[in-house]
Amino acid sequence: MYYDYYIFNNLVYRLKKGNKLHGNVSTLQVFESNKWSSKPKYLKSFMNQYVTGWIDERDAIPNFEEAKEQLAIVKYNMVKDFAIESHRNQKYGIYNYEVHLTNVISVFFRNSVFISYENYPILASAWLHDILEDTAISKEEFIDRFGNDIYNIVWSLTDGKEGNRVEKKNIMYDKLVNSQNGIIVKLADRIANLEFSIINQNIKHINRYVKENKELNIRLSNIIQTELGSKLLNDLNLLVEQGTAYLD
Repeated sequence: MYYDYYIFNNLVYRLKKGNKLHGNVSTLQVFESNKWSSKPKYLKSFMNQYVTGWIDERDAIPNFEEAKEQLAIVKYNMVKDFAIESHRNQKYGIYNYEVHLTNVISVFFRNSVFISYENYPILASAWLHDILEDTAISKEEFIDRFGNDIYNIVWSLTDGKEGNRVEKKNIMYDKLVNSQNGIIVKLADRIANLEFSIINQNIKHINRYVKENKELNIRLSNIIQTELGSKLLNDLNLLVEQGTAYLD
């Protein structure tokens, strides 16, 4: 069976080829939680958009893979804009916090982790990795916007609320060890922070990240299960050597 695909409200819909939106829509389905369904609330919303002229047959996408990739771009840009706006009053040294978030994403891009349906969870979590820790967004709002999977990754990266820095980081590591994607984002985050500190000759922060790297390796080195995670840990350790030499 062949379908035309449509993107609406951050979801992919499909309609059996040969059916028209203004005709028989009994085959209209929505892709959610990795399966196709015919949930009335989604289909009604979609048809409302059609009736009001916001969607028509010219918006059809010929295959599912292309539809997923287009959806990933739409969702990625939405996450990026939301993260930048949410951190708009926060500073990264003298810079807007967007600088740090962009630096983390650049670590992925230079490791050939580009925007795609497959990479969306990691890149979305990278944009959002500090949002539970530094903004007032609730768990409910986060899940409503971005889903449980992204929430669980970002939650694994979030420091504890009580205690000193070491104690807060220990709470984070206790969660992080259960999330391979979280580990990948954490390593990219630490690389971005240490690179920025070296470039800006921030002795205090270089010293902090160099000292904390031993605990990071103790916690993570033996549980990393991905090639990218291993690559990023090695990159971080080489960067720590540069930081150590800089301190000397």
